[in-house]
Amino acid sequence: RRRAALHLRVDELAARNLRPCLTAVTVLADHAWSVYQRSQATACAAVGIEYRAVELPTGADQEALFEAIELLNVDASVHGIIVQNPLPEGFDALALQSRLSPDKDVECVGPANLGLLLAGMSTMAPCTALSAVTLAREALPDLAGIEAVGIDRGPPFSALLTLWLS
Repeated sequence: RRRAALHLRVDELAARNLRPCLTAVTVLADHAWSVYQRSQATACAAVGIEYRAVELPTGADQEALFEAIELLNVDASVHGIIVQNPLPEGFDALALQSRLSPDKDVECVGPANLGLLLAGMSTMAPCTALSAVTLAREALPDLAGIEAVGIDRGPPFSALLTLWLS
């Protein structure tokens, strides 16, 4: 039912000549990422969102990644950006997250979006945390006072759970 509702929203945008596009950036060849990427492409196709993959060449350095992000930030046809994690050794994740346009940061990992999230003013949420909260709300509609533990690699997960479960 969520996908059907999302498909309707995407169709409404298409009627206004706007086709949402998610672009995934691969820095490090990884089997798990390839599986996740195929899943993203399938989910996007199911609701009418265009999906693009940008694969940087093996051995690309951090500057090449920054340049790719900057090009996507200014590309009006790209509405969302996701970057593969973990990044190659030696890459600065915070520097990368800081370069993502807040409007295109679909994982809500950049400082601007995390700040809005922690202030309770965000219009976006990290997908893993949002999924966990959505599942919890379906099982227990009133989560006030519930104690929960979330384990993830990124700070947005715990930040979002803290906000929604308090």
